Amino acid sequence: MLEQAALAGATMELLGFGLWYYLLGAGWAENAARNLVLPLMVLFQNYHVFNCHSDDRSAFCVSLRSNRVLTMGVVAALGLYLLAMQLPFMQSLLGVAPVTPAQSGGLLLLAANVLMVMELYTLLTRGRSAQRPAPRTPV
Repeated sequence: MLEQAALAGATMELLGFGLWYYLLGAGWAENAARNLVLPLMVLFQNYHVFNCHSDDRSAFCVSLRSNRVLTMGVVAALGLYLLAMQLPFMQSLLGVAPVTPAQSGGLLLLAANVLMVMELYTLLTRGRSAQRPAPRTPV
């Protein structure tokens, strides 16, 4: 589990900082770049929570209905974030601005990389868990 957390964290870190440095290098103002990186972080977490359903099964093999509370929580949290980006008083309170549909699409694709990296990890390590010896119990 620690390997998975480290790999997911490193993936999110590299992509998040990569986007940050790309935007600043492209001439974006710091506030505008921050406004785009923040929803990326939200999307990373929304994708990654579905990776955490199982240690050895693909996220695509686990039904969204298997944990409806989790699925509804992700939808509700994303909805609240989107609402906060649209309401003027929340925009000023949080220092955010709406993201364009094209930017949203790009962020969805970029954030999906954490899902793909973890799927690859699961595929490559699937046999490892079956090869591990069972833990010994004290006599």
